[in-house]
Amino acid sequence: DWYEELDDKFAEMQRQREQALEEEREREYQQHRTHGSRKANKSLGSQHSSSGASGSVARSSGHVVGLEFEDEEEMEELVMMREAQSKQISSLEARLHTKLS
Repeated sequence: DWYEELDDKFAEMQRQREQALEEEREREYQQHRTHGSRKANKSLGSQHSSSGASGSVARSSGHVVGLEFEDEEEMEELVMMREAQSKQISSLEARLHTKLS
């Protein structure tokens, strides 16, 4: 009986994990869309500016690169967090199996 209870808890954990991953993917997708449109707007703005403003264009493009780099760092953090979580879950699974056997 307690075996089934553990099994149910484990299944629930899996569901919550999948739901969290799905929400995370959705958030990343939304972020990329907003960042993408912001970059597009900046590049459009630079095209409309006069040739005398080439210095500011270079500065703004540098700023965009900075944005991308921050996003990459954020992505790396997320990936590392996910890896840590999956390792944690794996060790929990291993402990669960040793307790059951």
